[in-house]
Formats: sequence, C-alpha cells, structure tokens
Amino acid sequence: MVHLNHFRKTKVLPIVCIGNILFVISSYAGVIQFFDPLQQLQDKTIKVDMKLFLANDPIALEEFFDDWHGKYRPRRGQNVALLDSRVDLNYYIKDHYFIGYFYQYSAFIDTDKDFTDLYYRAKNKKELKTKKRYLLNLEIDGIKQQGLIFSGDKKIYDNDRFAIYFGSAVYISYGLEMQNGYINGFAKAISTKDYDIHAYASYYYTHNYLYKLDVESPSGYGLGSHIGFFIENRESKFNMKFLINDLLSKIYWHDLPYSKVLLKTDNKNYDKNGYVKYSPTVSGLEENSNDIQTLEIKYKVEASITVDNSTFFGGIDLMYHLYFPYIQISHKLNKLHTLNFMYESRFGTLGFGYEYKNFKIDILSDKFYKASSLGFDASFIYQF
Repeated sequence: MVHLNHFRKTKVLPIVCIGNILFVISSYAGVIQFFDPLQQLQDKTIKVDMKLFLANDPIALEEFFDDWHGKYRPRRGQNVALLDSRVDLNYYIKDHYFIGYFYQYSAFIDTDKDFTDLYYRAKNKKELKTKKRYLLNLEIDGIKQQGLIFSGDKKIYDNDRFAIYFGSAVYISYGLEMQNGYINGFAKAISTKDYDIHAYASYYYTHNYLYKLDVESPSGYGLGSHIGFFIENRESKFNMKFLINDLLSKIYWHDLPYSKVLLKTDNKNYDKNGYVKYSPTVSGLEENSNDIQTLEIKYKVEASITVDNSTFFGGIDLMYHLYFPYIQISHKLNKLHTLNFMYESRFGTLGFGYEYKNFKIDILSDKFYKASSLGFDASFIYQF
C-alpha cells in the first residue's frame, strides 16, 4: 500500500484507451462485435473471423487520438468513445460442435458535454466563460483477453414450416489488460484563460493513464458464456436471431493496481499568451489487491426476411445502456457473389460489403474524410 502526495504534469481529461489499438470483424449485421454460437457449418471446417469497430461522439477519430484540433461536434448530453474488436479461429469437430481460440480487445468511455467542452477548449486555447462551473464525470471500462472457447448448437423444435435452434458457448481466458474506474468532480473557470479542478478518481488498471506511475503487470483468469436463439420460418423466409454475449462472465485478477486519489490544480504556470498550464496535485492511496472484473453483457435482436435474391435485416444491439439500431440489405448477384449495404444510426455509420464463395469483407465509416466511426469485418471458411 502506497500513499501518494506528489505533483505531476498529466492529462486529467479524456483517458483514451487501454494500450495500442486493434481492429475488428463479423458474420452478421450491426457494428457491435458478437460471438455467434449458432453458426451451422459442416465437420472438419475452419472459420476465421476478424472484427473491429471504433467510434466516438465529439470529434473525428484522427483528432481524438491526437490534439483535438479538428471540428468539434459533441452531443448535448452523453458523449461516448468505443473500441470493440474480436478475432476468432474456430475448428468444427463434429456436427454443430466446435472448439476455438479467441482474442478480444474492447474499451468504452462515457462522459458528458461539460467534460469534453473543457478538454476541447483547454487543448485549443479557446477562451472560457468566467465563473462557469464544468461538471467532470467520466467512466471507463475495458478488457483485453485471449482464450479457448467451446460451443455448439441444437435444434430444439421443428416441423415442416417452423424451427427453433439454441446455441451456447463457454470459454476460459487469460486477462492481458484492463481498465475500470471513474472520475467525479468539477472545474471552475476563474478567468477566460484559467480554471481550477477538484476531482476524485477511483481506478483499477493494468497501465495507469491517469498519471504516470510504473506498476507490475498483474495476472487474471476468466470464465464466461454466450447463448443464442434462432427462429426460422421456412414458409415466409422470415427469421429471428437473439444473442447474449458475456453472460455471467468474469475475470479474476491477482495483485491488480488500484488508485483512489484526489486531483487538484494547485500547481500552475502560464504560457506567453496567459493560458494556464497546470500540473495537478495527485494525493491519495495506491495499492494492489485481488479484484473480480464483471464483463459488460451485450444483447442482439435481429430479424431478417428473404425476397427473391435479396435478404433484408433489421436489428438492434444493446451495450452499456446504449442502443445501436441498424438495417442491412444483402443482395446475391449469383451463386458466387453477394453485395451488402448497411446503416447504423447511433453513430451514423454506413457499410459496404462483398462476399465471394467462402470469403467476406465489410468496411464501415460515417464519412470518407475525418471519420468519427470506422469498422472492418472479414471472415473466411475453409473445409478439409
């Protein structure tokens, strides 16, 4: 246990992500990454899935990971940043059963407009409104893990027109990195170029992005599960899919670093134009403890209907109390070639995809230039 009371120059504002960025892929519609235990393939088949989605509300991704000098476009209330990526390598050992390896890397940041307003103005040296009080509320949750997964599906009801399938998966994992914590406090503009901060932070981590502090890497082991239902109407070609990922999923960390600190801007100096340059006082408690990280449960509801050579999808994903509605059209040009067109409304993401035989790729973005959301989705199937 270490008690902290020192001065450091640091970024108290947006904690960005956990480690280096990785990218993502998927075999269903939508932008959130799921493991689907309802994949029905033949024996002795290998399937590779790679999935990535990056998005944030207030500014373009290029500027988000740099200096925030681009066009600022926050939402009125809640502003979020999201990284969601996954890689799966699955081998089907028997009808409807398979074993696989997975790698998951995800991070979620939730803050409000006051927080992003102050950060943007401080980074770009824009004048503040004197005596304005900014609420500083930020939450972060992230996980990087890899492991083995065992899955299968079973037909639980069938007649000539109607069938219901149930799929489930369990996994064991090794935790590589994590972030989980929050900042609560306020900042007050004491002039157009100066402000005071008083904030409290509670923070579990494998790498400290709040202030500079070297720590030893902890170890973590996890258990989790996924389930899904698929309802097939053969007569009308109308289908429904329900997925729940990370149900009862936990990572058990040993010797995980934890910070419980007070952040204040007692140390100040000013640039040649009179704008404040602060080195916050960090005081409080730093310790290592065993902790259980509960992973965020993700939900998907999706409907589809096939008309001639086209399949129309509509669905919604739910994660961190946020909804991600989407629609998709898949049009089969012939037996070998299929085109996919997708739109997701939370971040305004457009997607275009192409399928050839057993290969599939999708590219997603809300803009061609200075995008605030980007995604990549690819899969490949090989049968011995």
